[in-house]
Amino acid sequence: MLTIGSVYVLLLPWFDEPVLQFFARHIDDVITGKNMIAVAAARPPSLVARDLLAIRLLLPSRDNSGAVSRTVYGVSTAGCILGGVLGTLFFLFL
Repeated sequence: MLTIGSVYVLLLPWFDEPVLQFFARHIDDVITGKNMIAVAAARPPSLVARDLLAIRLLLPSRDNSGAVSRTVYGVSTAGCILGGVLGTLFFLFL
């Protein structure tokens, strides 16, 4: 999921105009349209922010909750760092 969120954020500048035009044509209420655009832009990247659910699903017992949470947050942090560095390098040399 981290990769999907990162790719979505990376590609967002290339398809934001058609998404905005779609919402502008099909939604009459300004507030609803703004909320739908915000959800369309922010929801897929926030799919990676479900560490607590992952910890609960991976937790075999309460005794090793520290090790499981440390692993989940470590992988999440490494993915964020890697995505930030690679994204920055991509746009620097684009």
